Amino acid sequence: MSVLSRPTPNRLSRAFTLVELLVVIAIIGVLIALLLPAVQAAREAARRNTCKNNLKQIGLAAINYESTHRTFPSGGWGFYWVGDPDWGVGERQPGGWVFGIAPYLEEAAVAQVGKGIAGGIRGDTPKKQAIGQQMAHPVSVFLCPSRRGAAAYPTGDPPVQEPYNATAPPLYAKSDYAANGGGDRIAVGRGPDARCYERYPNCDGLGAGWTWNKAHYERWDGIVGYRRGAKLRQITDGSSKTMLAGEKFLSSDMYTNGLHVGDDNSMYEGFDWDTVRWTGTQQPDDPEDQPNKMPQPDQPGGNKKDLHPESFGSPHAAVNAVYCDGSVHSINFDVDPEAWNALGRRNGADTGRERFSQDPL
Repeated sequence: MSVLSRPTPNRLSRAFTLVELLVVIAIIGVLIALLLPAVQAAREAARRNTCKNNLKQIGLAAINYESTHRTFPSGGWGFYWVGDPDWGVGERQPGGWVFGIAPYLEEAAVAQVGKGIAGGIRGDTPKKQAIGQQMAHPVSVFLCPSRRGAAAYPTGDPPVQEPYNATAPPLYAKSDYAANGGGDRIAVGRGPDARCYERYPNCDGLGAGWTWNKAHYERWDGIVGYRRGAKLRQITDGSSKTMLAGEKFLSSDMYTNGLHVGDDNSMYEGFDWDTVRWTGTQQPDDPEDQPNKMPQPDQPGGNKKDLHPESFGSPHAAVNAVYCDGSVHSINFDVDPEAWNALGRRNGADTGRERFSQDPL
């Protein structure tokens, strides 16, 4: 006799209901919303560390420059001039401090562009055109990753006039870092006229008659100045208490268009607020001097001519700076004005002030 097995009842497969599916999607959305700020914060922390490392490299390069030449790099002649490898260092070099320290950042090739080329810069002699190639050569160590990548960018609208001693490229290499010009702003400008290549050192505008005179020199208390760099022995406040360079302020909606007046030229140019900033208050004998040079957080708005072109600043929660001993610090935007001013002055006898920086490297 065969045994008949009992039929097994069919098992119905159970799926998510619409309500359950919506609940799951909502939970995933909440988790993503919670994770995104953490991811963004982690990315910003990484960018901030990269920025501080950039300043560390810049500081070490400037210190190595000082060890070689017994002075920190000079600021150059003005924004109508760029570096010339045939014109040495110091007062004779028309290019700025970025050009000066390039060889110490493994960028010796850019500092040798145009070397040995004959010819002047006046209409009756050919320009040393190859020098202009340096103006478009970006170096990642001079660019903050929270702002922009290593590329050449526009020079403004309309473009800034090309320098006297080079044929300018259509795009310029920029720097997100500026050297410490001191507490007082020394006048900036285009520098001596084009004939200076033939007449140096007897050039109109190079000496006492235009941007620089004895009173300016005596007042200058920074590290990088017009045609000069400070000597280590001149930093009487101490190298660990004096800023060498820091992040410069830049309008957050002008990172890549070249419209900010403090970011419309090449980083290899001579003395200008594109590559030099200050920490002090307004000078009574200089009506064009800005009254507020406190560090500023990057912000949109304003026009290209009046939005903190003389101030340090940052896209981060605090401004990063490298000191003359090579250490890197983050300084809060609400730093005491007197302490901030003291940080920019190398010889103010103000080393006893309370420390206000944090996170040294």
